[in-house]
Amino acid sequence: MLKIPKTVLQSTVDDEMVLMDTLKGEYFGLNKTGTVLLTALLETQDAAAAIAKAVELFDAPEEIIAGDLEVLIETLLKRNLLEKEKK
Repeated sequence: MLKIPKTVLQSTVDDEMVLMDTLKGEYFGLNKTGTVLLTALLETQDAAAAIAKAVELFDAPEEIIAGDLEVLIETLLKRNLLEKEKK
């Protein structure tokens, strides 16, 4: 299960999300596509559902969206803006 750590603040303005690591004081901005993907992923905990939602909204090829989601997850995990919840 993926989640945003407690040390990360998030805010959505218009159609874009900003994540702030309160420990490092660093900001990370997501465009509309990234915001849709991350929001859907966190709500459903299902990558396929997040991809399907983005494909529907943006009329983009599924393989492109899937690649974007993979890069987004890797980037956010590496920057400690997303974490895998321990069971």
